[in-house]
Amino acid sequence: MTILERISSCKGAIAVLIDPEKTNKPAEIEKLIHKINESNVTFIFVGGSTLNEIHLDPIIIQIKKYTKIPVIIFPGNHTQVSTYADAIFYLSLLTSNDPKYLIEEQIKSTDKIAKTNLEVIPTGYFLLDEKGNSSTSKITNNSPKITSKKELLNLSLTAKYLGKKILLFDAGSGAKKSNQKSYFKDIRETTNLPIIAGGGIKSTKEIINLKNLGVNIIIVGNHIEENIDFLQEFNKIKS
Repeated sequence: MTILERISSCKGAIAVLIDPEKTNKPAEIEKLIHKINESNVTFIFVGGSTLNEIHLDPIIIQIKKYTKIPVIIFPGNHTQVSTYADAIFYLSLLTSNDPKYLIEEQIKSTDKIAKTNLEVIPTGYFLLDEKGNSSTSKITNNSPKITSKKELLNLSLTAKYLGKKILLFDAGSGAKKSNQKSYFKDIRETTNLPIIAGGGIKSTKEIINLKNLGVNIIIVGNHIEENIDFLQEFNKIKS
């Protein structure tokens, strides 16, 4: 089964996002992965939200040393590629006003990706940071105005017609609130594409709500950096 097929078959599964700029020391990675192995986590995403050049190989090798959970690269820029991961989200940021994140960064990464055996997953990326305060919004010149149900349904269908296989909705790195959009269910039913949602999630209640809205994968990142024991709460969520 491919990674895309696994994602499509999930219903409210949890992915932990590891930021290699914050978690990169071997001892830190080992501790985190052991905690992840003890929790109800289905995928590990790896990627940073800044423009810094990051060498992912040693970090992903370290992660793979301690777990069999699939590792997917969630790239912040064209440098974030590693042959040691299982897959990579080939992101197009459809809410940005900057072509750099729609196509230019992708062109820069293509040659590197082509030299790997990574499963490449074309992904429509939507940054739903309504106030534009997240670090991701500031870096990408993201538009905070695209928030209505009609606009997102239209953009989601656009992503589908462009050949995207997944829709990823993000509140942005360091978001104060998570995206709890009631129309995720409508987008899922309209496009028939798997949905990933994350950013700002700090409680199991938010995770359960997103699961009930039909979200396939729910990303948790920053809150685990602040409270690693939050991973234990995942085991209380009914499958």
